[in-house]
Amino acid sequence: MLYDSADDTYFKMQAGGTGVKGQLHNSSGMVAKVEFHPLGDQLWVYDTKNDGDSIYVVLRWNLGSRSGGSGVITPPGTNEVVEWDIYALDIPEGAYVSATVYDSISGGLPTDRIGTFGGGTA
Repeated sequence: MLYDSADDTYFKMQAGGTGVKGQLHNSSGMVAKVEFHPLGDQLWVYDTKNDGDSIYVVLRWNLGSRSGGSGVITPPGTNEVVEWDIYALDIPEGAYVSATVYDSISGGLPTDRIGTFGGGTA
C-alpha cells in the first residue's frame, strides 16, 4: 500500500477498472499527487505544498484504434496548504489510462515533463 500523507483516499471498486495513484516528492516530502479513479472516470489532482509552484497533468486513454485525452489539468491556485480538484472525464470502458505530469506551462502548453504513470483502466 502506498502511504499517503495528503489524505485517506480510497478507490471504490469498479468491475474491470483499475485505479492509479502517482505521488511526487522532494527532500521536504510530498509536493503533489495525481489519482485516476475508474468509477466515474475521475482524475484527482493535488498540490500538497503551498510553495508557489504547481503541476500540470494531461490524461490520455487508448482502447484499440480509439484514443483521446484531457486538456491540461491543474489544481486550483488557492492559499490552502493542500489543494485539489476532481475532474470527471468520459472514457470508454476498458480503456488503458495514463497521466503525464509537467512542472510548467507556456502558451497554454505544458512543459518540463516530470514523468508519466499508467496502468489504470476505465
